[in-house]
Amino acid sequence: MLIEPLTYVASGDVPSASAIVLTAPVGDSRLASPLPYWPSYGAASPAQRAVYLDWLAGVRADPAVPIGYVFIYFYGLEQRVLVDDCDHVEVRAELRRLLSVYGGDASFSATRSDCCRSWRCRGCIDSAEDELRSELSPTSG
Repeated sequence: MLIEPLTYVASGDVPSASAIVLTAPVGDSRLASPLPYWPSYGAASPAQRAVYLDWLAGVRADPAVPIGYVFIYFYGLEQRVLVDDCDHVEVRAELRRLLSVYGGDASFSATRSDCCRSWRCRGCIDSAEDELRSELSPTSG
């Protein structure tokens, strides 16, 4: 069961990489092959969708899940802030939590840094966020 507000659900094809498309089939997670470099829910196989939904329904903190599934979710967090201009506090808290689990992944850390820069340029974060960014930096102690 998904109880968090930071996910998108759609009944048909949508341009959002993170939207859970209700009409897309879901298969057996044990049959999932690796995700492509730029993953999306809509382009995922039914088995890959099962892995993603299992991860979402859990606490989104399994360090063994391939990072592509985290990216699908992360794309939705970006959309919440940069496109929808909402849930800034919730997204910051979720980013902090995700980074505590997945911050060691170089690709995820770099994408998170790029996102924070974009948020700042658009005025979505204030000076207090600079402190959060340094706190979340994988090089900080």
